[in-house]
Amino acid sequence: MSPDHTPDPSEADNDMARRCPGCQTVFTVEASSSRQVFCSRTCREAHRTHTPVQRTCPYCQSEFTTDASPRRIFCSKTCRDLSRTSEAALEDRTCPVCDSTFRAAKTVRQVYCSPTCRRDAERQRDHARDADRARRLGENPPPQRTACAPSGASAHVGSPEGRSLFGLGVRGRGPRRSTAAVMAERGVRSAASTPRLKVSA
Repeated sequence: MSPDHTPDPSEADNDMARRCPGCQTVFTVEASSSRQVFCSRTCREAHRTHTPVQRTCPYCQSEFTTDASPRRIFCSKTCRDLSRTSEAALEDRTCPVCDSTFRAAKTVRQVYCSPTCRRDAERQRDHARDADRARRLGENPPPQRTACAPSGASAHVGSPEGRSLFGLGVRGRGPRRSTAAVMAERGVRSAASTPRLKVSA
């Protein structure tokens, strides 16, 4: 087959044989109507990177020459950065959690105004998923999850029995008792109450 993809009887007996313009290798396509030109993706990408094209920068409107890669849109890194921070590149959005308005770049997929609202939305989705699962299993829905404790505060997650999963304190049923009282109720002796053996010299 010639470089213009004309069949060559010496190469193949049918019209499904073609010559790759990148590596000059003869390959066979699955159908004669196939639009495949290169033998592989590697040859196609190599040919694309060496094919110069003219484009117009969407920020400064100047023309520049680049390869055929669709990722190269701006003429320079400066125009790319300015397009993300300029007033024309920003738009007003409404946070679905707190309904406040914030500005974000049009090319950024920012949905929430802050990390706090993003975490609140994640907790709401997790609670809705757990409630739906409990409803399908015929169980009681889990309690609504509260916001994260402030930095430095000790957070406790209650178990179904009302006991804290962290530590030995009891919460959720009456006033909280001390750890020593809970250990005494469970028959656990502390190291201070355990008599020590006297060792004679």
